[in-house]
Amino acid sequence: MKKLSILFAAVVAVAVLSVSWKATTNEGATNVKVPYSGDLWSPCTNEMIHLEGDLHLLTNMTTNDNRMSVKYQLQSQGISGMGSISGNKYNANGIAKASMNGSLVNGSYTNTINANFNLVSQGSGDNLSVHILLHITVNANGDVTATVENISMDCK
Repeated sequence: MKKLSILFAAVVAVAVLSVSWKATTNEGATNVKVPYSGDLWSPCTNEMIHLEGDLHLLTNMTTNDNRMSVKYQLQSQGISGMGSISGNKYNANGIAKASMNGSLVNGSYTNTINANFNLVSQGSGDNLSVHILLHITVNANGDVTATVENISMDCK
């Protein structure tokens, strides 16, 4: 599970950082298409599923009174995969919503990610639902003062 959260956090970080070179801006909102390729362990079939496709990232940033607020939404678009042992084909769908609020004066911030993704089997294999809730609070000294990491996977 730890590997999944690190993978997801890395995908979000890469998507957010890539905004500056692929973005089209419309009234404070930014839309970016980010290629994705990665592996996910499925407890339903006891195998790795290799996934490829695009992620759509929508961001909106507001700055006022020495504070910054960033909201972003990440949605799978055309992501599909195949089981490494079974050969089952999967289509991915889902969405992640996140927000980051911070001080432009002392560097303190909070970041919350809530994601729900589904891998839908195109064959006889089980479908996999992934639910992720991540939260971190960092104070002005750079100390992490709160963290939440709830990750669950359901076979259906």
